[in-house]
Amino acid sequence: MGYSKFREAINTKEYGMRQLKSIQFSNSILCLLAVLLLLTTLFAEYESQNVNLIGRWPYGDCRSVVSDGTLSFIGNGTVIEIIDISDPTNPVKVGEHVTESIIAYLQVAGDYVYVANWSDGFRIIDVSNPSAPFEAAAINFEGQSWCVSVFNSYAYVGNGTDGLLPIRQIRSLYQPTFRAPISM
Repeated sequence: MGYSKFREAINTKEYGMRQLKSIQFSNSILCLLAVLLLLTTLFAEYESQNVNLIGRWPYGDCRSVVSDGTLSFIGNGTVIEIIDISDPTNPVKVGEHVTESIIAYLQVAGDYVYVANWSDGFRIIDVSNPSAPFEAAAINFEGQSWCVSVFNSYAYVGNGTDGLLPIRQIRSLYQPTFRAPISM
């Protein structure tokens, strides 16, 4: 092996060692940063601008929450939980109602909770006695019900198959009437 080839091999080896040391140093810095980030996250307080976490209700898959002042209605899976929130640091469960399908969305008006009940249409739950809620009315239709809004004497249900479905429900609460889907 000639001198020039020998020198080239040494230079290549030295260059490779410098690269390896540089990579090891970079990995060490990344590991240190990851540990610092983890520690910061563990010890961080959950505060934001003008928002403070003061209580928690850690039960179930919550897809919808609506409140009327002292009560919150929580859609956890297929259950509507009724929670007394008069003391927000100490929420207390006062009742529940089990539905046939996942609760996608809730709306409260007066003594009633209106439910977009995913694959089981639209439900009206009487909550005049929060410790003993019951289903006052229901309409089943094709597709999934994703949301509901109540205005005047209509409930408007967002449906994955038929779009927006208006339902007349106030005059005859226990027999809501399905109207044709709204078309544009």
